[in-house]
Amino acid sequence: MNLTSRFLRGLALAFIFSAITLGASGQDAPEIPVISSIETDRILEHASQTVTVTGKVVRVGKSGDGGITFLNFSTNRGGFVAVVFRANYSSFPDGPEAFLNKEVHVTGEVKPYQGSIPQIQIQTPDQVKVIEEVVAL
Repeated sequence: MNLTSRFLRGLALAFIFSAITLGASGQDAPEIPVISSIETDRILEHASQTVTVTGKVVRVGKSGDGGITFLNFSTNRGGFVAVVFRANYSSFPDGPEAFLNKEVHVTGEVKPYQGSIPQIQIQTPDQVKVIEEVVAL
């Protein structure tokens, strides 16, 4: 699937997710922006704000001491990353690694790492919604 197709698919899924989430509440909930993981500049524009980022987890890694798990949405440095700290590992029965090769929505506060890498810290499982599992090639 090429980049344009992935982007359009991600936007369509984000739109559907937003419509379902906001429509189900029955209230005028504040609108949370839904942004594709490949739109890193747009994610960074929402620093210190809550957003939902949609995309595929393409790589999972750990810090040298194992205290942080990184869910990478790009193979390039500087792409969107969701991070889970050791203190929150027990909240994920299958471990954060279970999100590898899955299309997900991650909701949380954007906290740029080193000023230019967009990231969201995941503290609870309800911040991550699996949309579908994607077969790795």
